[in-house]
Amino acid sequence: MNIAIVIDSLGGGGAERVMLDLAKGFISRGHNAHYICLESRQDHCVEEGIPIHVLYDDRDLKSIVKGRSCLMAAAKLKALVHRIEKEFGEFDLFLSNLDPTNAVISNCNFDNVRYVLHNSMEEEIRRERKLGPIKFFRKVKAKKIMNGKDLVAVSNGVAKEALEYGLIKPNKVTTIYNPCDLQKIEKLSFADSSHIPDYPYILHVGRVVKQKRHDTLFKALSMIPDRLMVCLCKDVAKAKKIAKKYGVEDRVLFPGFTNNPYVWMRHASVLVLSSDFEGLGMVLIEALKCGTPVVSTDCQYGPSEILTGELSRYLSPIGDSKALALNISDALVSYPSIDRLPIFDEVSM
Repeated sequence: MNIAIVIDSLGGGGAERVMLDLAKGFISRGHNAHYICLESRQDHCVEEGIPIHVLYDDRDLKSIVKGRSCLMAAAKLKALVHRIEKEFGEFDLFLSNLDPTNAVISNCNFDNVRYVLHNSMEEEIRRERKLGPIKFFRKVKAKKIMNGKDLVAVSNGVAKEALEYGLIKPNKVTTIYNPCDLQKIEKLSFADSSHIPDYPYILHVGRVVKQKRHDTLFKALSMIPDRLMVCLCKDVAKAKKIAKKYGVEDRVLFPGFTNNPYVWMRHASVLVLSSDFEGLGMVLIEALKCGTPVVSTDCQYGPSEILTGELSRYLSPIGDSKALALNISDALVSYPSIDRLPIFDEVSM
């Protein structure tokens, strides 16, 4: 099969990394997978053998999809696809990822398009509503692009929401958990660790955006005396400002963004996810594969599909710093066996 994975960029988000892993998985199974980005921004490393195509080298995402520019981007994307198909044959499948890309793809009239739902639509819209009517209506408009379309959801919860929320009426929704290259994670987790602190630490991996709730995270840390934390993120200055607000800046190390968080996961005492919402919560799966205990807020979708059975006790109400702190403290003392979990069978590549 010829497969086109179309996405905003190679920025440092989880969706971008997941789609790179998916491209690698397709190629390893004998398919042709092409990774098409709207803009040239890149944080993730690209493994050899994955063809990368960039629509615009000289424009940022906002200018690409603003107003009539979106139609121009669609025309440019169709031309790029035509050139690729001329060499490799017609695409059998297009996977469209994230709102800006969805806006462009929807104007291309490609056959066999699947729109990937990486997050909770309801929570994203609720967040934008708080930021004002303009942002709210833009987000609603972005989501309605998927009305009547075939969707792929990264968790059962996200799929159920798409069918029941009422904002859109998709043609079909299929749950396919994000792929996870378990062998790659294990290999990278044993990489050189000379740069890793030689003291015990709590780990958080994630972008510094409101969704990830660094305020909840650092407030929880303030309730756990004498414990140190490592935050892997790109916007270090913003994260430091939040840590300072809660009086824990002297107990948090900010190494910055890394393409190998797994070595940090293996050496961590516990990984914490503090988000208000997630589509799935890949860092939980990755840390568990590294043999590291995890604690998470009980987002409406995602974490409860991962932390099942004995591990469900380590789910905390969203925004509840005290409960999160208690679960972190418990996990630091004892944690159930995590040698084999059912979720690994669902996501394994």
